[in-house]
Amino acid sequence: MGVHHLGCAGHAIILAHIVSMATFRGVSGIEAAGVLSTIAGVSIISRFAFSIVTERLGGRAVLAMAVIGQSTSVLILLFASEAWVFYLFAVIFGLCYGGEMVGFPIINRQLFGERAPLSSIYSFEMLGASTGMALGGWLGGVLFDVSGAYTWAILASAVMGYLGLPLALYLPRHRKFVVSRSEAVGTA
Repeated sequence: MGVHHLGCAGHAIILAHIVSMATFRGVSGIEAAGVLSTIAGVSIISRFAFSIVTERLGGRAVLAMAVIGQSTSVLILLFASEAWVFYLFAVIFGLCYGGEMVGFPIINRQLFGERAPLSSIYSFEMLGASTGMALGGWLGGVLFDVSGAYTWAILASAVMGYLGLPLALYLPRHRKFVVSRSEAVGTA
């Protein structure tokens, strides 16, 4: 729940404010909207790819890589002033953003087993995600209003992601569950 909260708070700052960040730095409105669209489009690809990778490598490793990539890529925005830099950021961030989100149901199954109340577990994680999304969108605006620039919002996004990293690494290592033949057939 904590990883989901911090990760979502970190990327909500970006998702809610990336168009404004780009136009604030002189990128046209159409190009700035394209940056957000690129994040969304690339994240679709990574949602499929990372779910396959998570099944093979385990959730802890993939979640940690996604959190590192998402949090580190945000720092590109500190130096971005041209559209191509924002688009480069969008591709890197989109891959990691999409990759972070899809692993949670797989992680739950890997950690708790298939017979655990996975829907209840995921519901608590979604509570963390929802509050993180609300906090991040709000916080990015407040930090801009207070400082007159997006520097602090960008740094807050990165810091929130990095704060989630120890929580992701604290998760137990991947365990493969072996399904007996009777369970696979449904006679258990």
